[in-house]
Amino acid sequence: MLDYMTHQVLVYQTSSGSTDGEILKQSLMEELTLHIYSYPGKRHCLGEEEWSEFLLGFHGKLHDILLNFRYRGPSFWGYLNKVLEWQLLSFFRDSVRSRQNQWVCERESILEYSREEESQCTCLSHKIICLLESAQLTDYRTDALRSRLLLLVLKNVAFIPEKEYSSLFPLLGPTLREGEEYRDFLLEKMKRKYERKRTLESKRCENYCKLTLTEKKRSEETDAELICYLDEKAHLYRKRLKSLDRQIRSIPLFPSNEDISGVVNQPKGSVDSGLFYLRNFLESFDKPVFQ
Repeated sequence: MLDYMTHQVLVYQTSSGSTDGEILKQSLMEELTLHIYSYPGKRHCLGEEEWSEFLLGFHGKLHDILLNFRYRGPSFWGYLNKVLEWQLLSFFRDSVRSRQNQWVCERESILEYSREEESQCTCLSHKIICLLESAQLTDYRTDALRSRLLLLVLKNVAFIPEKEYSSLFPLLGPTLREGEEYRDFLLEKMKRKYERKRTLESKRCENYCKLTLTEKKRSEETDAELICYLDEKAHLYRKRLKSLDRQIRSIPLFPSNEDISGVVNQPKGSVDSGLFYLRNFLESFDKPVFQ
């Protein structure tokens, strides 16, 4: 024998789209909304704010549930409660994760590994000119110094403002157009590295939240077997965090020498040695131009 709600739903399915169907639909929606609103309180320790959020997220699916119900013995209430249970389980997990993220942020600041931008100098071209004129080198050695300074500029391309960067060409040899091509190529390389870095940081944050939640459960647990299981999970999360930390720190915040060698069409060894000799030259130079 059909119960009242199952009968009403079947009647609505046959009259869907008609005026009577719309009236019946409105009546069903009002009655079911109260059931859906209070349902979280019967299954999980959620407050009324979460009840409202769950209702808002579920309400849009209610019409499809009315139409998709097929009577095969169990009543509509049983079908609806089964759907609600699955939806509520997902909602509860998201709610716990959200609260846990807030708690984690209060407990410890998540590592960002972000660089602090230093105050940018607005006279880099003037410093390079001063260096080239004060070095008192032969023309050949001056050209070599200019090439090495170009490598240094490309190494720090992500930290030099675009306007100031443009002022360095053709002072360092290449034309302005070539310099812009160098910049675009290296910044695209850096963009991919930053995207990977953000992905790894997101994974680290997620694993740290899981570790914190596991440790919290571990502190509240009394079953020895479950405590052992939680300890193993916490150990696994710590190993993942160490691995992610190493990967994050291995991503450089500047172009690699290999990237630069591909831009200026020089062997990587030439880039390595050029930057090495430039560093030694600047350290031995009388005037600390770049300090």
